[in-house]
Amino acid sequence: MGLTRRLVLIMSMEDLERLAVIFGSVATGVGVLVAVVFGVVQARSASKDLRRSRHSTQLQALVAFDQLLENYHHVHTAVRPGGELEEKCNPSHQEKVDLERYMGLFERAKIFIDDGYLSPDHFRSLYGYRMRNLVKQPWVAEEKLRKRAGGWTYFIELHDSLYPNKAIGR
Repeated sequence: MGLTRRLVLIMSMEDLERLAVIFGSVATGVGVLVAVVFGVVQARSASKDLRRSRHSTQLQALVAFDQLLENYHHVHTAVRPGGELEEKCNPSHQEKVDLERYMGLFERAKIFIDDGYLSPDHFRSLYGYRMRNLVKQPWVAEEKLRKRAGGWTYFIELHDSLYPNKAIGR
């Protein structure tokens, strides 16, 4: 007679039920452990994918913002040190329109930053000098950021968040 058959004959039905419960509990525990390990692996993988996706989205937003800025290269160079608008107090009508539209791009950047598509640190590093040049332009500083500040809240909030020690909104 085989060992298994002898054990079955020796063990009572109650012992067999207990043994079945023990094996079932061990199997359930192993199953739960496998599920937890699998869940952790899946969560890590999803987290890694999310970071990659977020990084990719931020890079796409930077490229898109760069493309938009190209349309205003003439304004950018005009407000730079030595540019024709750097110290001009009364720009022409078209120059004012161009300055306002250029400022509008920075307001959109504020939305991109607030929504997590752009990093404030990357934005400051790559584009902050453009904003600083724009803020120094006399007509922008006086007419837009002082007299009509209410119409440029996103622009001012962005500037103040990037440059808290040089805040213009206070």
